[in-house]
Amino acid sequence: DFFTPEELASFQRFEAFYLPKAVSEVSGYQTAAKLVREIIKASETGFPPAPFEVSDEVIKVIAPAWGKSVEISPFCAAIFTDEFCGSLSPEDLNYGREFAVVRHDLGLLLSGFLIFALIHLGWFDLEQLKKIRTETYSRTIRGEEWTEPKNYWEGMNRDLIQLLDSRSFLSSISLLSLESEWAMQLRGRLQRVSENTDFFESRSLQLVSGGFTW
Repeated sequence: DFFTPEELASFQRFEAFYLPKAVSEVSGYQTAAKLVREIIKASETGFPPAPFEVSDEVIKVIAPAWGKSVEISPFCAAIFTDEFCGSLSPEDLNYGREFAVVRHDLGLLLSGFLIFALIHLGWFDLEQLKKIRTETYSRTIRGEEWTEPKNYWEGMNRDLIQLLDSRSFLSSISLLSLESEWAMQLRGRLQRVSENTDFFESRSLQLVSGGFTW
């Protein structure tokens, strides 16, 4: 959920807030998103590196988000995406919360899964990713079922909804249930992460506790 400016103003008289431990644990995903965004921005200045070099750096930063089991929940992917893309428009968020509560949640989780997956697949145009995220959320809260995709990422939404409906994490195992080209490509990316489980394990623990050391 979220707070409107008016709701936030009503909290000004309080001196302290007590939050559950899980709130602090998501900060690692936010840190990863910031680092990935900076890597992509840096690649767009000066002499641009080869695409595979950018992809390699992104994987090094984002790998701990998958954990030792090499899977990520839709909630954590949504946290990453919100930090990476920035907040959705107040108009869409208010519409979703007031008129489409269930689809509001679906829109956040679906768009989070989508952007997280696209980054792994080499989609590094920041503005394009923001537009795709916004359109996915906006159309979802307004009833789009994504059953008749007209482009690559709409096809991904069709598949990702299947995972959400089955309450599945994004993982190599869950991707096996999808027969799409993008799913096979993403499984290939995850193979590198799984082959380096020991190398990434310490970083994963740091990520869960909310920080990185590199």
